[in-house]
Amino acid sequence: MTGLHEYWSLFTKHRLRLLLSALLGLVAVMGVATIQFTVVYGDFRPSFLIVPSFVGLGLGFSIGLVTLLVKHREGQLRRRIEEKNQLLERLELSEQRFNQLAENINEAFWITSPDWQQVHYISPAFDAIWGTSGEDLYQDGMMWFRSVHPDDSDMVLAAVEARTGNKEFDPVWPEYRIITPDGDTKWILVRSYPIIEGDGTLSAVAGIAEDVTDRYQAGEELLRAKVIAEKASTAKTSFLANMSHELRTPLNSIIGFSQALSDETFGPLGGQKNKEYVEIINSAGGHLLHVIGDILDLTKIEAGEDKLFEENVDVSAEVRLSLDMMSEQASSKNISLREQEPFEEIVLLGDEVRLRQIILNLLSNAIKFTPEDGEVKVSIWRDEDGTSTISVSDTGIGIDADDLEKVINPFEQVEDVFVRQEGGTGLGLSLVRSLMEMHGGIMSLESTLGAGTRVTLHFPAHRAVHSDPG
Repeated sequence: MTGLHEYWSLFTKHRLRLLLSALLGLVAVMGVATIQFTVVYGDFRPSFLIVPSFVGLGLGFSIGLVTLLVKHREGQLRRRIEEKNQLLERLELSEQRFNQLAENINEAFWITSPDWQQVHYISPAFDAIWGTSGEDLYQDGMMWFRSVHPDDSDMVLAAVEARTGNKEFDPVWPEYRIITPDGDTKWILVRSYPIIEGDGTLSAVAGIAEDVTDRYQAGEELLRAKVIAEKASTAKTSFLANMSHELRTPLNSIIGFSQALSDETFGPLGGQKNKEYVEIINSAGGHLLHVIGDILDLTKIEAGEDKLFEENVDVSAEVRLSLDMMSEQASSKNISLREQEPFEEIVLLGDEVRLRQIILNLLSNAIKFTPEDGEVKVSIWRDEDGTSTISVSDTGIGIDADDLEKVINPFEQVEDVFVRQEGGTGLGLSLVRSLMEMHGGIMSLESTLGAGTRVTLHFPAHRAVHSDPG
């Protein structure tokens, strides 16, 4: 149908030319016939021209049609030749680009028969990777296999067999080693892909072989560095734990005896200055003991040696007790220390000592970094999802957004004059976060420089202990 439609379109387009050709044929044949009947036969009658007229019309039309068809066919052939020439040019350009790509990449590109016995193409990068000429592969398609490390040869052979004649396979091979003629060992990563013809048959296999020795060595070096770092961290943790224990014993003696001297348990000291100095010694010793205690707690947690002694803890009561314990410190700076709203009565399954330590650390931090006449507020509530929340907020100096993560990391402090004046190791919030994680909870920190800080503790719902309504 397509051919008939094409010819009909051709006939319609050139109908005037065909009509003119038919008329020319008519004139030519009638002219010949008139001359023949008049001159040769000497007997001319108009009726004699009826048959020649039809012959002339048919002959003229046929000649015009044949000429038109020949020209049309010539045009078709000319276009096909031009299309083939353009296709050849594109193929040549594509081949040039392929050669440029294959010959300039660092990976060895190859094409082989489905049975892996005949290599159709191998790029020059093979020579650089294997240290031998790729031209030899055209005579021996499996020549490359003889350079595979003996310990990896079975694995590589299994990979080849799994892909022989198979149209569906994992393109990525397991990494394997080769030994070059110079004795160097290299790690190779291969990716191969089936080439499927239009009829669904497997015609060839193409692939890329990449030298990943540098990456593999970097991975090994990274692993060695990680092992060294872990050993160093373990040694640091062990050292800090041992030193903390070693320092605690003499510090307890210093604190105990200085307290006895300050109280004049064994008699007068002989002067007010002596009493002041002894009190300073006692205060400094207590502070140092607290710092050492924080260090020991962190090292235990890092080493995985700290355990929770879990029981039902009335958190609301613990917070009230902590507020009472910190009230004197807050009063010395004329800081308002109070409940923001009446506490919800919440009981949690947790370590009572650790929970008290968390709360005291937060209150101590808030009071320390809140200027005189400031305010520290505490809230306790339970969310709809069962999460129990404790919030400690202050109107202190606040923390810059860029320093929020820093203040949570152990031994880091924000570079601020007020912070330096107050002193500290920077362990408080880090210890709180670690203890919260031991309880399966989360500590979040919000702060605005110059406006204050809010620390929020979120305990998971499964820690909540619900009272018996009966």
